[in-house]
Amino acid sequence: MILDITETLNGIGDFVNSCLAMLGVGDFASITGEQWAQWGIDFAIQIVATLVLFLLVRFLLWKPLTKMIEARKEKIDSELNQAEEANAKAQELKLSLEDQLADAQEHVKGIIAKAEKEGNERREKIISEAKAEAQRRIDESVAQVDKEIANKQKEIKDTIVSVAFDAASKILEKEVDKDKYLDLVNQIIEGANIK
Repeated sequence: MILDITETLNGIGDFVNSCLAMLGVGDFASITGEQWAQWGIDFAIQIVATLVLFLLVRFLLWKPLTKMIEARKEKIDSELNQAEEANAKAQELKLSLEDQLADAQEHVKGIIAKAEKEGNERREKIISEAKAEAQRRIDESVAQVDKEIANKQKEIKDTIVSVAFDAASKILEKEVDKDKYLDLVNQIIEGANIK
């Protein structure tokens, strides 16, 4: 383990010597006090320059940069909030529209059912009226046929009476009382069930 540390320190020494060689110094032991002083001044100037650069960046650039980043963050947060609100409103509107659509569909179903019911009632009414009209016409036709039958039966009866009267007149060749004859013929016809 001690060997490892020694090897590591020797490696670091070699690295420093190689860096110093690049600067024009042979090795670490050959550095003079004047070179150390110059390096100290250079190092101090580098530290001060770095510190000044850090302070300039910190006060001149950092605050405006952080303000700009904060403003951008606030804007993005605001836009995100607006987007979330818009999304929530869109969801509410979607639900509202779905409810309205469902109500409209129910309303349409109600209208269709009502129209169907009214159509069925109207159809039944038309059928009923048509049946009533057909029955009325049938009744009128039956009454007319009955009237025609009665008229024809009367005509037949009158013809029979007339023919029988003429026949009886010729047979008897005498004048027969027409009223008595008609009564007699009517009795004969009624007995024969001729109406």
